[in-house]
Amino acid sequence: MGFGTKWREWIWSCISTAKFSVLVNGEPTGFFSSSKGLRQGDPLSPYLFIMGMEVLSALIRRAVEGGCIFGSASGLRINLAKSEIIPVGEVDEILEMAVELGCKVGQLPSTYLGLPLGAPNKAGYVWDGVEERMRWKLALWKRQYISKGGRITLIKSTLTSMPLYQLSLFRMPKVVARRLEKLQRDFLWGGGSMERKAHLVSWERVCVSKKKGGLGLRKLVHLNKALLGKWV
Repeated sequence: MGFGTKWREWIWSCISTAKFSVLVNGEPTGFFSSSKGLRQGDPLSPYLFIMGMEVLSALIRRAVEGGCIFGSASGLRINLAKSEIIPVGEVDEILEMAVELGCKVGQLPSTYLGLPLGAPNKAGYVWDGVEERMRWKLALWKRQYISKGGRITLIKSTLTSMPLYQLSLFRMPKVVARRLEKLQRDFLWGGGSMERKAHLVSWERVCVSKKKGGLGLRKLVHLNKALLGKWV
C-alpha cells in the first residue's frame, strides 16, 4: 500500500469518525456521524487546502502545456469584436498585428473602464458622457410629478453621484460644472419640464448646509477638490 493511499485513508478516518450533536430547545438530541467536510477550526483544514492547491496547480500547468489556458473549463472567452489595438505614436505593421490578433485598430482618444483615455484633462468634451447620462435621467423624471423634497433627494442621490467616478480622478472645468449645476437647478425649480420657472432661491444659498439654512446640496467644484485631495 503506497503512501498516497495511506494518506487518503487517514484523512477519510479523520472526517468520518467525527460525531456531532444538535441542541433542540436547549437539549441534546444524540450524536450522528459526519459523511463529509471538516469541523470549523479543525487543524486538518490547512493540509486539505494545500492538497487542493497542489491539484489545481497541476491542472493549470497541464492546461498551459496543452495550449488551453483554462478557457474551456471556465467558459470565458475574449470578445474580439469589442477589442481594439491602440497604437501610441508611430507603430510599424499595426494592421498586420491586428489581423494576427483578430481585433480592430483603434485610436486615441478612447474610453477605457468608463474613463477617457488619451484626451486632454482640461477638455470639456471629456465630460460629455456624464452630461448625456444626466439629461437621460431628467428626461425620465420630467414625465412624473415629483415634489420639491423628492427632487432634492434625486439630486443628492443620483445627479450629484453620477460624475463621482470622474470627479475623483480628473479636475472638472468650471464651465462644465456650471452646465451640470444648471441642469440640477432647472430640475429643482422646474421639475425637469421644458418651461422656464423662476428660481426662488440662489444656488449659492441652496448649497449651504442645512444647519445654516440651506438645502445641503454640494457644489461640484468643491466636491471635485475634496475627492482629488486623496491623491495629495
